Amino acid sequence: MKLFYQIAAVVFLSGCTRMDLTPVNYVKWMEDESNGLRQSKMIDQLEFQVQLKTNEYVLLKEENIIPAGRKDEFEKEKKELGEMRYFTFKIKTPDGTDPLKFRLADKEEYYARVKYYSFDVQNDFQLVEGKDTLSCSLAHFERNFGIAPEITCLLGFPPARSEAMQQENKSFVYYDRVFNSGRLIFSFSKENINHIPKLKS
Repeated sequence: MKLFYQIAAVVFLSGCTRMDLTPVNYVKWMEDESNGLRQSKMIDQLEFQVQLKTNEYVLLKEENIIPAGRKDEFEKEKKELGEMRYFTFKIKTPDGTDPLKFRLADKEEYYARVKYYSFDVQNDFQLVEGKDTLSCSLAHFERNFGIAPEITCLLGFPPARSEAMQQENKSFVYYDRVFNSGRLIFSFSKENINHIPKLKS
């Protein structure tokens, strides 16, 4: 997983007073849907979920690196993640079964789904900021071989083209070609992004 973010850094949120949270509470805050940075949509018995991620969240949640006693390492790793914007996209079934097998016609369709999420799904994600529409730069499909009841894609988008654009509302767009849910839009307000807490060191 770490390799994904190292590659992303090579290829390529400010304002009001914010809370200072411990690592555990920071992760909980980011994942609390009431704060607007994790969003879900239920469509035809499938849950589509998007998590907007800061560099701090990536290190705490996915790389298990915490600042305490490792502040220099933490800052170095955060810098290496660069200025890309990161998201996690998931598809889940209500009964906890593998979504890759949801309403499956045959084995050929199963392997076609695996191929799509492994190689082609990147082309169906966009990030809209104001008048800018950015294509997904990197996508990594986490193969879990049916152990976890979800499809998970780690995504990276290019840095904002300007500081002004960085402050704009953002729309995460996915065109679902597998389950025929069409164009899905998840909106992230600049107010929610600008109120992301600080991480206690």
